[in-house]
Amino acid sequence: MNLELENLPNLRALLEGSHVHSDNLEKLLEYWIQNRQPIVQAICQAGRFLDIGCANGFLLVCLMRWNDFQITPYGIDIDEHSIEAARVLLPEYPNHFVQVPLEHFFVPSNFGFPEDFDYVYWCVWDGLDFHEPLCQTFAENAFGAARAGGRVILGFYDTDHECVKRQLEWLVDRFGTYSAILKLDVVFAWWDCELRVETDR
Repeated sequence: MNLELENLPNLRALLEGSHVHSDNLEKLLEYWIQNRQPIVQAICQAGRFLDIGCANGFLLVCLMRWNDFQITPYGIDIDEHSIEAARVLLPEYPNHFVQVPLEHFFVPSNFGFPEDFDYVYWCVWDGLDFHEPLCQTFAENAFGAARAGGRVILGFYDTDHECVKRQLEWLVDRFGTYSAILKLDVVFAWWDCELRVETDR
């Protein structure tokens, strides 16, 4: 058990506001730690960290606690209430959280954010098909938000492993090879932007 998180007030609400659910708070927290803490293995220096689909910002709070490097949190989400919750949770960064309509998703400079980030994290949506043009745009914009020398980190929680395999194959074809870790049924993959391979579309 991670005591730093266990002692937070309203822990269940924070976890459920991050879209994980269980009747047992201890199991809920254990699941959260097992399936989110591995992200810190991809954080190798201080910098700006953009969470795409940040929900209530609790993941960013956790990464700031778990990680040895100072990261400055930013988040975008399509849900207005989630963004309001993130601003409450991280009041020292009121302008770092923005509601973004889906059709403009992942274009942070349109909303007063920095033009690029040291880290861009995206929990890839279940069943996403990168052969669809709109989904390709999501991926292009996510990678485009990372600075040269930055890192794009993707989390794949889909229980359909064949779907994840297809997603990774498309991403490799478009952006080159990646580093990855497997934690239970979760795959985390990250790309160092200076190593990206640009290919003809």
